[in-house]
This record gives sequence, C-alpha cells and structure tokens, in this order.
Amino acid sequence: DQLLDSPRTHRQQKEIAIKGLTPLMVCSARGHYAAVAQLSTINGIDLNAQTSACGAGTGGGRTALMLAAEHGHDLAVSPLLAAKADTEVASSDDGSTALILAAERGHSGVVRTLLHAKANVHAARGSGETALIAASTWSANTYVVKLLLSAGANARVARTDDGWTALMGAVARSDDVTVKRLLRRGAKPSWCSWLV
Repeated sequence: DQLLDSPRTHRQQKEIAIKGLTPLMVCSARGHYAAVAQLSTINGIDLNAQTSACGAGTGGGRTALMLAAEHGHDLAVSPLLAAKADTEVASSDDGSTALILAAERGHSGVVRTLLHAKANVHAARGSGETALIAASTWSANTYVVKLLLSAGANARVARTDDGWTALMGAVARSDDVTVKRLLRRGAKPSWCSWLV
C-alpha cells in the first residue's frame, strides 16, 4: 500500500506515462511483490497489457510478467502466474517471452518458476533465438542451461536465423561447463554461423 500511495515527482510520473507503463508493470519491474500481488487481483486488470514500443530493439511490448522475469523478481512472477498471466505472450518488439528474458539474464529462480508453470521452452524470438540460445550466449549461469535442457530444450536443433547456436554462444563465452552439457545433449559442433 505504501508504494502505491507514495508521492512521485512530476518527472517520474511523466517518464512512466511516456513508456506506456501501468502501475502493475512498474511494480513488477521493481520487484514490489506485495503490490504486484494486490494489483494482479483487481477485477478487470489486463495482466497481459504490453508497454509501448518506441522502436525496434527498445524493449517495447513487455508485459508485467516479462518485466518481473527480465529483472529476476521471482516473488513478483509468482502472483502474476497465480492470477493467470500468460507465459506465452511474446513482445511486440522482438518476440521475447518471459522465459527467454529470464534465461538471457541468468535468473534461475524465475526460469524454474516459469518452467513449472509450463512456459514453452521452444518459443523463439523473431530472430529464432530460444531461451536455450539466449542463456548459453548471454548468461554466465550454467544452471539455467541445465534447467532448460531438463525441461526439454533441444540442443540439436536450436538455431537462429543467422545460424547461431547455443553451443556457439557457450564457446564464445569460454563456458566449458555449458559446452560439455550441450555436447552431451547432441549439439552439433560442425554447424557454422553465417555471421561475418
């Protein structure tokens, strides 16, 4: 209640309005789980509303669930899922799902929670990047890769539009643990990317 009633400067209010954020989105992004729990139960609230897109690659099109997942706020993710936020909604900006965003940032607790809620481990961004590729390429958390593989992510077929694979991402980061794990799961070391 305190967060919802706290005074905001005119500048803060204007920034929130410009980004097209609802109070639920703001609380989700900041990890204010008590406020998220309260707001998510309000009759008629759109749990899957998306932020305004300000241009490709700007992070537009995020839902409250995506924002909580992206920032690693597991305690904010749980009440959203309990209120039936959709794990399959994809960002209008780049096609990211909550699972892809959490995996990319290495938030293992959020990834585990989303997988338990049956988030689609095979969902991909518009570029073809799956949660497995994102985790292997951008996250230093090897446990996230383990969780995704255990949930059925396929190391043998996951590939982006430009040919990038989870194995390539792990090799680029010199992540020996993830490289070995992906190879054991059938990742193809002979595949080539067509990136220049």
